[in-house]
Amino acid sequence: MRSVAALFWFSIRQTLWQWKIWPTLLLLAVPSGLAVLVRVFGSASDRMGRYHAPMHLVLLSLVMPLVCLLYGTALLGADIEGRTLVYLVTRRMRRATVVLVRFVAAALALTLLLELAVLAVHACAFAGLSMQEARAAIAGHSASMSWAPTKELAVYVQVVPVGVVSFLAVFSLIGLLVPRPLGVAVVYLVFIEMILSAIPIPAQKYTVMHQLRATMFDAIPGFWEFSDIPRPLVEQLYPAGVTGTTNLVIVTLAALALTCVLATWRELVPGKITRG
Repeated sequence: MRSVAALFWFSIRQTLWQWKIWPTLLLLAVPSGLAVLVRVFGSASDRMGRYHAPMHLVLLSLVMPLVCLLYGTALLGADIEGRTLVYLVTRRMRRATVVLVRFVAAALALTLLLELAVLAVHACAFAGLSMQEARAAIAGHSASMSWAPTKELAVYVQVVPVGVVSFLAVFSLIGLLVPRPLGVAVVYLVFIEMILSAIPIPAQKYTVMHQLRATMFDAIPGFWEFSDIPRPLVEQLYPAGVTGTTNLVIVTLAALALTCVLATWRELVPGKITRG
C-alpha cells in the first residue's frame, strides 16, 4: 500500500513537471486567448462566438483530446524506457496496478488543469460584467433570455472529468496496443473524434465526442441552436433526456481493462512504446 501511494504521488509530480507540461499549458491557454479576442473584436450578440466557441469547439473538442493524447499514449512509456517498470514489479506491484495508479494520477492532474482552463475561459468571456450585463451581451438567440452563464459553466465543469478519463483510457490503450502509438493516436483523433464526430450520421454515436455532446445537449437549453444540423436531425442524434455518461463509463472501463491485460501479458520493450 505504501508503494502504491508513493507511485501515485510520484506520478502526480511527474505529470505536472515533465517537459510535456509546457506544450500542455500553451494548449490550455489558447481557448482563453480566443475568448479575449472574441470579446474585444467580435460581435456582442454572438453567444456562440463569445462563449461556446472557445469553450466547446476549442477547449473540449480540440485541446482536451490533444492533452490526453500526449499523456495517454506514454502512460507507461517513461517506466519502460527507463526500465523502472521492472523495478516496480519486483517491489511486489503488479503491472496492472502500475497502470491503474498511473492512470488515476494522470487523470486527476489533467482534470485539474482543464478545470482551471474552463474557469479561465469563463472569466475571459464575462469578467467585469454583472449577470444582467452578461445576458444582455448575448442576445442573438431565442433561448438567450433565460440563459444563465454560471449554469452552463457548471455543465462544462461536470463534463471535463468524464471527457478526460474517457480520452485518457482510449489513448492509454492505443499506447500499448500498437508499436508506434503516437501516429495511430493522431490518426484516430483527426478522423474519428474530429471528422466523424462532426458529420451528422448515426456512426458519430461511436465517438467519445458525440457522447460528451449528448450530455451537453441534454443539460444546456438551446444548445442545438449553435449547430448547423437541422433541428429534426439534432433530435434524432441527440434525443432528449439521453446523456452519454453511461456509455463513456463503459468505454473507459473496457479500455482500462484491455490496457491492464496488455500490460500484464505483453513483452514491453524499450523503444517500441513511446516512439511515434
